[in-house]
Amino acid sequence: MPVIINTHQDFSDIKALLGGGDANKNKVNVISVQEQFKRPKTTMISAISKDGFIAKDANDKLRWVPKEDQLWFRKKTIEIGHLIIGKKTFDILPKKALEHRTYWVYTRKIDKGHVAVLDENIYLVNMEPAEFLQYLGKKGTKHVAIVGGKAIYDLFLHSASLGRNNQKTGLIDEIYLSIVNHTLQTGIKFDLDFVQKHFIEVKSKDVADSESRDLGKFEWGERVKYVRK
Repeated sequence: MPVIINTHQDFSDIKALLGGGDANKNKVNVISVQEQFKRPKTTMISAISKDGFIAKDANDKLRWVPKEDQLWFRKKTIEIGHLIIGKKTFDILPKKALEHRTYWVYTRKIDKGHVAVLDENIYLVNMEPAEFLQYLGKKGTKHVAIVGGKAIYDLFLHSASLGRNNQKTGLIDEIYLSIVNHTLQTGIKFDLDFVQKHFIEVKSKDVADSESRDLGKFEWGERVKYVRK
């Protein structure tokens, strides 16, 4: 079983801790992960420009994403409850965005193969994706959202599962893409070719009425859903 070392530290300045040096490793509660078990359902969520970019650069605060889609993102991720996110993406989040969800922040600030507790709903992670998802499954987590940035999207899209022959079948079950009527022209590209090759677009008529309202065309653009072939 994982061993938890509870140091009861004050982590009120989370972003400062994440940006700190090696000395900060001793300030967090370390969980050593060794077991393997069933993983939760995985949902990738991203907004992209109509020319295929998820951001202008690593510091883009995504002000080009319409408020309507931001509110939908909040609602959907609260519904899912657990978010897997990269450190750089986490760093630019406004603090009010941290409410009502559990964040698993990928970073190299802790040793490989570990999870570190920052707060009751914020953790640091440095694990292989398949092993981490199985760790979450052991904890009873049923569903997680993968919310970026690009390195995290690619990591989970292209990682090998722990199934037979360790084939690189990917670890994403479904994807929501909000395609915004905005052109960035340059920036960080989303791997849409891979998604369209390995996933099938779900039509609104094929989902429950409650979900069909989330899909289709809007004034700001279009939201589509993909499931793995």
